[in-house]
Amino acid sequence: MGLRVTPNALAWAALGLWPVVVLVTLAVRSRGGRVARTVTWLMLLSAMFLPSNLTFKVPGVPGLDKNRVCVLALWVGLTLFHPRRLTEAVKSARFPRLVFAVAAWGVFQTVRTNPDALVFGPVTLPGLTPHDMTSTALAVFLDHYLPFAVGQRVYRTERDLRDLFEVMTSCVLIYAPLFLFEVRMSPQLHRWVYGYHPSEFIQSVRGGGFRPMVFMNHGLVVAMFLLTGFVAALALRHRGASRLQPRPGWRAAIAGVLVLLSRSLGATIYAGVAVLMHRFLSPRALARVLVVIAALVVTYPLLRATAAFPAERVVEFFRRISPDRSASLLFRFDQEEQLLARARLRPNYGWGGWGRNQIWAPWGQMISVTDGYWIIMLGAFGYVGFGCFFALLLIPVLRFVWYRKRQPPSAQRLCGALALLVSLFAIDQLPNALPGFMLLTYAGALFSLSRDLARRPARPRRQRAAEAAEATVAPPGTEPVMGAVS
Repeated sequence: MGLRVTPNALAWAALGLWPVVVLVTLAVRSRGGRVARTVTWLMLLSAMFLPSNLTFKVPGVPGLDKNRVCVLALWVGLTLFHPRRLTEAVKSARFPRLVFAVAAWGVFQTVRTNPDALVFGPVTLPGLTPHDMTSTALAVFLDHYLPFAVGQRVYRTERDLRDLFEVMTSCVLIYAPLFLFEVRMSPQLHRWVYGYHPSEFIQSVRGGGFRPMVFMNHGLVVAMFLLTGFVAALALRHRGASRLQPRPGWRAAIAGVLVLLSRSLGATIYAGVAVLMHRFLSPRALARVLVVIAALVVTYPLLRATAAFPAERVVEFFRRISPDRSASLLFRFDQEEQLLARARLRPNYGWGGWGRNQIWAPWGQMISVTDGYWIIMLGAFGYVGFGCFFALLLIPVLRFVWYRKRQPPSAQRLCGALALLVSLFAIDQLPNALPGFMLLTYAGALFSLSRDLARRPARPRRQRAAEAAEATVAPPGTEPVMGAVS
């Protein structure tokens, strides 16, 4: 059941032809005004249906999987057919460029401080070379900077944000029949269509049933995808977008049921949090919660490193809910402690790739498991890499909190839902390593929308009255001359 089958010709063709689909679509719709809607469809359809864990090996560059292929094709297509979208936000583009510059400098330092080979019995992990610096910097550009830049420059108006949410909910409806099929029949569609399972089949077995994967690489990825549709439907329901069929309320109900069937405790908890915040919290209270989530994500590594995080209490809490979940959580905490001990040996810039950040037995076997993306970034690229990645996620959230009061109520609700979604994804990077490129695209969209949807601050009444009076009084030396008016 865990056997990996060689990808068939259809898998390679689908991955290789997708850039053509993207370019042709953007070219045909180059005169339309709904660029954001088109880009959203292209991004989500690639995540939903292209083969997972399949990469083109190109010499000198990192492997091109469906995420990198899609985002690179989108950037090229936007450059060719929608250049104004890429030039309108030049000033605000300084933030991701600065983060990428710091990340690239961190990659240089990682390579410089890791020239030594590591030997574990018969296994030798090579030292890093200038080639690794180029390849890793390009991977950071494709995985982090480019998705953020696409989201930042494509989504600029409230209409763009509504298009994003509407397409999210529509994609969940499209996925629903395939999802329900695999709930009953087990995850088989990817193998039937593309000839292989994208991950070990045993990972899809949970609680006497199955976690559907459809065409994604893991059941948890599908669960988080369904969560995005659920949160988007809640936001549209509050907005009253009655033109949608089915209505946003029905879409939220369908997405909520699918999240429950996904057998993901994390996604289920996030969905419950989203309902509570949508139903009971004001935008002001939501902003405070978002700040707390951002602070938790930033301080979690420090709390884990100083043993201040109540890991035992958290495990005990989940033991009351599900013994299987608590055992899995305990295993993750144990692994984190070992990986943190290794990360502390090279804390600033990390160990780099090739498994150098992992724990190896003297006989040459890797004995560690990295579940959380935060510990992967911390171990591989140190605090510099960790800080750059989470800055791209959390700065947009804090930016929304800053500009929230100046947004109109409708935009504030929609933008708040996007900020909540990015925050939930950010906190999910603590137990899981499922970032994908859509997460950073949402963060980039939030970064630009938070400010673009804000109104200019109202001036005090006295200041407006003084300016009006000043405008009616001609300054000295500018009195009109008789007969000068024709």
